[in-house]
Amino acid sequence: MNKHYVVDRVLHWISAICILLMMLNMKSQIHIINYEVKGQNAHRQEAIESHVLAGLFLLVILLLRVYWYRKYKALIPRHHAPGRGHNMMIKMTHVLMYTLVAALAVTGAILVKNNHIPLFIFGMSVSDVLPVRDQFFDGVRELHLWCITALGWLIGMHVIGVMAARR
Repeated sequence: MNKHYVVDRVLHWISAICILLMMLNMKSQIHIINYEVKGQNAHRQEAIESHVLAGLFLLVILLLRVYWYRKYKALIPRHHAPGRGHNMMIKMTHVLMYTLVAALAVTGAILVKNNHIPLFIFGMSVSDVLPVRDQFFDGVRELHLWCITALGWLIGMHVIGVMAARR
């Protein structure tokens, strides 16, 4: 086990934990915590702001991981499945995962921009309180939620695939 492999694995697990926390934290803040304590707008602002910050952190980690892998590809040992079909499935799963994370970032940015409440990240306003375009907002929100579900299924496939490959 070399340092390049260790860094790759650390970046992998940081991103995995970040995705899990983003899903759990957003759901718990929106659906479990009593919004009447702070008021509905302050409650939504806090939940969305922490979700956006985690998303930005995830993007940085994933960009670092892609950079690290491309730079040290030859030095990072990989487990290769015995079949061409399995290796193709691994590549397809990875491409789809990264594509879904990118789609989540884009749809998330659109949702933040059209959120109907002011949001501040690092003290800067990132949302415009625009005229209500509920049909557009709802469509983007549905796409965002679909991407989350699809990413969850891909993560499940990834975990099952890793377990099957290591038995």
